Amino acid sequence: MKNRKILYSLALCILLLSGCGTKQTKPSATPKATAGSTASPDAASTDNETEPISEITEQDALNKALEHAGIKETDLTSKHIKKDREDGKEIYEIEFHTGNREFEYDIDAETGQILDWEHDSD
Repeated sequence: MKNRKILYSLALCILLLSGCGTKQTKPSATPKATAGSTASPDAASTDNETEPISEITEQDALNKALEHAGIKETDLTSKHIKKDREDGKEIYEIEFHTGNREFEYDIDAETGQILDWEHDSD
């Protein structure tokens, strides 16, 4: 009988101790560095962020379109750049004119890839 009490006590201690150290906690989200922030460069980021981060600027997108069209920015008579979402991707819709020519470009805001373009002459 004494051996059984010891065995039960030992089993109970093992069960209690096995529960220690397995505490589950939610991981805390570490904010990403933004312009002007002081977050360390090796700060962890979360993968469940819903807002995509643009890797290129409007100017980068315009430069990509101008280079593709073979036109200098100083030759433009008008330009319009709008950030939009298409097929789940953020894009820059770019339209510019030079002389009697009109150009329209859709450029991926993350990669800078030209997704679509058109050229018309009057």
